[in-house]
Amino acid sequence: MPLSVTAEGDASTTGNTEAMANAVAEGVKESGAELVFAQASEADAAEVASAGAVVLNGEGLKAQLTPDEAALAECKELGKIS
Repeated sequence: MPLSVTAEGDASTTGNTEAMANAVAEGVKESGAELVFAQASEADAAEVASAGAVVLNGEGLKAQLTPDEAALAECKELGKIS
């Protein structure tokens, strides 16, 4: 079953949410798992329902802090969990 990483692009006005979603996706790819990556508003409900795992992000933090290398590494490791 694919692992679906969905991120809402509209919520990433600064690019921070997108950067973290991409780091998770990178971890998924490195682990050899199948990846479906889509914005939440465009995600296929059947794909999400059949996924082995789903990472879903909405607005995130209002602080709009840019993730540092440690945060991106943590997101990447999250993607490696199967």
